[in-house]
Amino acid sequence: MVEMRVRSQMDIRYLQYFLIIAEKQSISAAAREIFIEQSSLSKIISKLEEHYKTTLFARTPHGVKLTENGEILLEYAKTMISTYRESLLKISRDHLSKLAVYYCSGLERWLIPAALNTFQQENPLTALDLHCCSWQDMSILHTLSEPDIIISFAFAVKILPVMEKVTLMYDPMVLVVSPTHPLAGREYVTQEEIASLKFTFVASTAMESTVSMFQESGIKFNVTKTSNTSTANTLIMSGLYASIRSKSDHLENPQFSHVPIKDLPETELVALHGKNVPNRDVQPFLRCLKNALREFHIK
Repeated sequence: MVEMRVRSQMDIRYLQYFLIIAEKQSISAAAREIFIEQSSLSKIISKLEEHYKTTLFARTPHGVKLTENGEILLEYAKTMISTYRESLLKISRDHLSKLAVYYCSGLERWLIPAALNTFQQENPLTALDLHCCSWQDMSILHTLSEPDIIISFAFAVKILPVMEKVTLMYDPMVLVVSPTHPLAGREYVTQEEIASLKFTFVASTAMESTVSMFQESGIKFNVTKTSNTSTANTLIMSGLYASIRSKSDHLENPQFSHVPIKDLPETELVALHGKNVPNRDVQPFLRCLKNALREFHIK
């Protein structure tokens, strides 16, 4: 029987890392997952193996796999971490740390809920102070408050020198049309093909940035601005109007056809975080965001 004497929170964190490696079956993939150097993670595993005086992972050409003793530790590690989290909630609830997270509208429908559930289970002593902001507010957010993390598309928020940037995903702009539109279902469309279309956008900083991107390519848009997404969606579904949105819009509006546009630069969904925000809070949240994106098959 494997027995472990927990001496500090770091020991628990080692077990959490152990579980991630077991899930990924790769030390390098696990290191990327938790934002630490692969060499540092390898040393942690070596310390665990020294502690238990056994080999926990067998190296293979394709990564690592649990040994027989590793399989035994896996079950105990899950129980120990679960028990540890429960004890924190019951004993240390009055000492919660807080992470202020601001994110652009639209993400609250899919990305944030998916990441939030996992984060709260894994980090019971970190309370999230969540704020959903419009594109307009996002562009001036840093002058009004001091968020710990900002989640937004890069073109809609100023990249600040006092904040670190982590790219969560590349999300290309696509043509959004009704399923009965002549361009629906195409493998891709060219910028020249869409120049004559009528477009509708929700008036926002993001819309202005998108139009500017196309205008720099020499394309002039025939644009109708709307005050809300519902009106814009109605115009698109009529077949008389199209729009340009990020590809992830299909998660919110699967009723539309989302057609790639040839030769457009990719856009980034980024997380900005203050340089003085403790990594113990930021990194687990970023990991949950990236896990959620993978669940939606977005890279």
